[in-house]
Amino acid sequence: MRRNIQKQNKRKRWYQSGMAVMLSFVLCAGSIVPVKAEDTVADNVEIEQTEYLTVPVKKEYVYHTFQLTQDPYSRYQWGLQNLGNLSYFDILSNGLIGKKIHTKAGIDIDLEEGLSYFQEKGANREIIVAVIDTGIDTEHEDLQGHFWVNALEKQDGKDSDSNGLKDDLYGWNFYDNSSELCDYDSYNQEYDEFEDDHGTHCAGTIVATANNHKGIAGIAAGANIKILPIKALGGEEGEDTGEGYTSSIVQAIEYAERMGAQICNLSFGGDGEDPVLKKVMKESDMLFICASGNDGRDIDKKPVYPAAYQLPNVISVANINGDGTLAASSNYGVQNVDLAAPGSEIISTLVGSNYGTMTGTSMAAPMVTGACALLYSFHNSMTAADAKSLVLQSVEKLDTLTGKVRTGGMLNVNNLLRASYEGTTEEGKPVISLKEKAGKTVKKAKVTISVESKRDLEEVRVAKGNYTVEDFQKGALGTKLKNEKSQTKWLVRGATYTVYVRDRAGIEQVSQIKVKKATTKQIKATEYPSKIALLR
Repeated sequence: MRRNIQKQNKRKRWYQSGMAVMLSFVLCAGSIVPVKAEDTVADNVEIEQTEYLTVPVKKEYVYHTFQLTQDPYSRYQWGLQNLGNLSYFDILSNGLIGKKIHTKAGIDIDLEEGLSYFQEKGANREIIVAVIDTGIDTEHEDLQGHFWVNALEKQDGKDSDSNGLKDDLYGWNFYDNSSELCDYDSYNQEYDEFEDDHGTHCAGTIVATANNHKGIAGIAAGANIKILPIKALGGEEGEDTGEGYTSSIVQAIEYAERMGAQICNLSFGGDGEDPVLKKVMKESDMLFICASGNDGRDIDKKPVYPAAYQLPNVISVANINGDGTLAASSNYGVQNVDLAAPGSEIISTLVGSNYGTMTGTSMAAPMVTGACALLYSFHNSMTAADAKSLVLQSVEKLDTLTGKVRTGGMLNVNNLLRASYEGTTEEGKPVISLKEKAGKTVKKAKVTISVESKRDLEEVRVAKGNYTVEDFQKGALGTKLKNEKSQTKWLVRGATYTVYVRDRAGIEQVSQIKVKKATTKQIKATEYPSKIALLR
């Protein structure tokens, strides 16, 4: 396991000081990892019975270490399953080492029970999660198969999907304005880190592959979740590492929504209330999970943004220790911080197929993001406001968090997925407007197709007849049109037509238009009088 200790930089920046403090896990001296028997037995297992085996064995039961998955570092993921057998040192807001924390059994997000319920119900729609951060190692061994792919883009040096960016096959780097999502040459030997470790660490917490016998397990690893890497922060340690600005972050948010992301993880913050950033977030349909910061202060009195934007689509997260106490470095506030999640000594993925621990609210936010990704995938429809409401009402209350965060509780995935939700709203679905205009001939009509959606479209089709979304899902029905939100189509008159659209998030919608039947042109008596006279 890679071990990292990072020095502190007290300079205020978008990527909060203290968010990337790294310290290795320390196991309790003499601790024993309990084991349990599987419900099933191993078939056709032949084992040599030695003189030490005094009781004859006729059937071999399978045993394994008591950990959430079969990944080697899973046992250290106390935030997902806390057995109370780990300890580590708390980190103060100034970066110094504080008291020793002994993890307490049960102080976790209740993931095992939640995943069991998720799998039992069988719901698993694709959800896109944007990680707007430093870059992400898209070649990491434990993240393969979990990245969003731009289906409309070709890696040919051209802007294939007409979104203004060339070769954005897996995301975009707004910090350097390039398609390069990870700087593999940025290793800093003094600090033992890469520029893009932070974003890679966040991504691993959300989706690292489970049970592949590598590294760790992500919260939403078993769900149909795709990570959209968007780099908006960067720089070298000691100068401006993890620093970004309004322009790059706003562009990143707008790009995320266009590409179909429903959830954004924002593990960064700053002291200034940015009206441009707030406006973009307020007008978005996406859910934003924001780190509250690591200054150990009350952000009701001295806010940190974007966490302190009290918007219906913003969830602000504090960092809780493995013993149930608020981390010494974590910010708090009963108005501006919604809940707490595990964020201390969190082990996850690092650049170069490495692994390591980080401490901070930057690590707590992806815990909530992963849980919300499961929630969105679990339901056929979900709005940001509804998701926030469900997250807040399903927390596990803790006395240690009373007066510290709005809910007085920590994230609980099991409660979240079992919370009642009707899913009756259709917010975020494309709105199709159709308008017919008679053509120059009696055989055709010009139909204007206008689609109101913040996301780009992946497919537009028109078919003669009255069809549903389900009909289009069965196969290539009708004629494929351009993937444009505003276009015209000439249609043969005298029928009902259905226009179908699917956006980047996979959200589908249909709309029908009845084209008027062609009529015979009436000839007035004043026209062609000589011909009319001959017919008499």
